[in-house]
Amino acid sequence: MLRVLKAMDPALRQYEIQLSQPNATLVKRVTWFCALGDFAFIAWSVGNAILHSPHQPLIDALFVPVVLATVLILVSFIPSHPKMTVTIGYDFIESRMRGAWFPYKKRIRRSDIKLLSENRRGLRIMDRGKFGSIMLGFIFIPATMPEYQKIKSELASWAPIKVKS
Repeated sequence: MLRVLKAMDPALRQYEIQLSQPNATLVKRVTWFCALGDFAFIAWSVGNAILHSPHQPLIDALFVPVVLATVLILVSFIPSHPKMTVTIGYDFIESRMRGAWFPYKKRIRRSDIKLLSENRRGLRIMDRGKFGSIMLGFIFIPATMPEYQKIKSELASWAPIKVKS
């Protein structure tokens, strides 16, 4: 969906991207519950061994890990519909996204673009090397959005696109 911001610069275009939320199956949730419960139980046991705590009944030792794993799995049931907004201006591209618990914003100036990388999933705009962009973020334009070709052609005029298979 294209939204042109009329109150601001006429060259400023804003695109809203509805991101798909991966849906975890019941088997995956049960697997995560068991893994989190095991991890919490081991951490609890190691903590008790390091602190030389007296041994406690197994049901007491399992209570905290099971409650922790249950809370984390139940939180994963809360539906979220993440949206990403990409804004392209005369000399910058900006991505804003509201995750489950935190907002994310990344702005890259036209002169700071180090690499435009395209694969079958979409286009990555990076202002650092490969490792730095993985660690500190990059802007991703999914190939499934309707305005993808228009955005790609505009960004290709900013920097050459490296195509990966």
